Amino acid sequence: MNEHIKDRGTKKWTSIMLPEHVKALKQLLADEKKEQKPLLDEQHLIEMNRKLTEALSSGADVKMIVYSQFMKKKVIGKITAVQAGYVYLHHREESLKFALDCILDVEII
Repeated sequence: MNEHIKDRGTKKWTSIMLPEHVKALKQLLADEKKEQKPLLDEQHLIEMNRKLTEALSSGADVKMIVYSQFMKKKVIGKITAVQAGYVYLHHREESLKFALDCILDVEII
């Protein structure tokens, strides 16, 4: 009996979505991906300071985890300077600048 019925699947339901609904759903998904900046304890901050100083003096590569725009990012490069609350990093032929309070972890490679 249902041999002659051709269902359009999801095509018939997409016309129900108004542009405002699509925009709201995209915004909701973007908000769910946002991460809160974690609080770091004093011992971890002291250890990161030691690693930053060691990497700066030895010229070693570092892998830093940086909190930027509600996301954690991994960055690898050489520290060129640490001054006035910022860390300057040479990464793939470009210079990057990160605030010290945005750095979550430092690892010497």
